[in-house]
Amino acid sequence: ASEGTAALRAANCTGSGAPSDKQRKIVLTRTKPAAGIWDLHLLGIFNVAESAYKLRVDYAVGESSLAMVEGDESALSGSFEWKLKEASFPLAPSEEKSIFALNALFHREKSSVKKGEQTIVDGPLGKLRKYDAAVQRVLVQTGGSPGNDIDLEILECAAGTTEADLSKCEVVADSGGATDVEAAIFAPDPALLYAIRVNGYAIKDGGNFLADENQILAAEAGNLTLSGAAPNFKAEYSFTAEMMAASAILKSPLFLSKAYLARGAIVLRSDESTPLASIPVLITHK
Repeated sequence: ASEGTAALRAANCTGSGAPSDKQRKIVLTRTKPAAGIWDLHLLGIFNVAESAYKLRVDYAVGESSLAMVEGDESALSGSFEWKLKEASFPLAPSEEKSIFALNALFHREKSSVKKGEQTIVDGPLGKLRKYDAAVQRVLVQTGGSPGNDIDLEILECAAGTTEADLSKCEVVADSGGATDVEAAIFAPDPALLYAIRVNGYAIKDGGNFLADENQILAAEAGNLTLSGAAPNFKAEYSFTAEMMAASAILKSPLFLSKAYLARGAIVLRSDESTPLASIPVLITHK
């Protein structure tokens, strides 16, 4: 969604009581929506005698010749075609609103957990991780274990904590759905240690799963130029040698050691900031 649904509010006035037309419009965006019937629930905060609103549904279907940017640093320069196949309104990708950027260091770890037990996910930084001050947030996601129910917890521990002392740590983020797919995000304190703990709730096999760790840093934008006219457009993207030399992500010891990959995306948006395409970027040091 363009915004979390909890943040979507329409109002006739600002917090100070001044009239505001800008706050009367809500835009909810879904990319690659699932086929079927969708229910949109509208709830009012106050009782009013009469409430009039308009609902408009627009859609666009596009196709990219490039599914993913992956490889070593040389893959950070290239081009692809994007075709507008169908839309309910005239639109085109906007060079101003679109972006090509790196924003994370990424590592995938294979692990396993038994039913009724817990496991601490290992990784290049060890089972107890210390994050650099430049890391703004850490996103941990699990998956790759279809049919199983595992839960995810992020533990925050004092400096000097060992694996035997995890009972003294606090849970700062967690995810406990009914499947293997979980996600937890937290803002790390560089003075503390963190552990990724997975609990096996309902396991029918070896309990093997994947744990993805994304260290999110300040976004580093590359060059992105767009050309063409509807329905056919061309996008050219690049990170120059100067950009690579100045990149904190590409110069990180974690990336240079090949323990972590550089992660980002190419996102095409319209003039109204509507997402049209999102192409993942995953780069391994040469």
